[in-house]
Amino acid sequence: SKRKSRIHIVGFVNEALKKQLYTSASAFLFASFYEGFGLPVLEAQSFGLPVIVSQTSCLPEVAGQEALLIDPQSPRDICDKMIELAKNTKLRSFLIKKGYENIERFSWEKCAKEWEDVKGFDEANVARKECGTK
Repeated sequence: SKRKSRIHIVGFVNEALKKQLYTSASAFLFASFYEGFGLPVLEAQSFGLPVIVSQTSCLPEVAGQEALLIDPQSPRDICDKMIELAKNTKLRSFLIKKGYENIERFSWEKCAKEWEDVKGFDEANVARKECGTK
């Protein structure tokens, strides 16, 4: 490809570089085949990036309707969605706005509370078990 020189495979990305990449990006493309949760989607949305994600695994659920969905096995679909996002400023603005709204559905506090509800235990019981007390 004549654009090969513009593609950079960076390997491990520390937090400082990750922030720099997010703040200098115009969009976030996540063409993953499988994800356990999809934190990068939420990170990108928190930086105000419109998101394009795979329609596989948990990604549609995490991104909600606040992202464009792609078939990660279809270069044509990926390309079409990238072009659509680049050309359609209203869509871009909509996805950014909705992305900020989407991240409000998630927090570590909410995750802990839901986990507690599912497991049916409280922090005190966990601490007692770990310390060997009753």
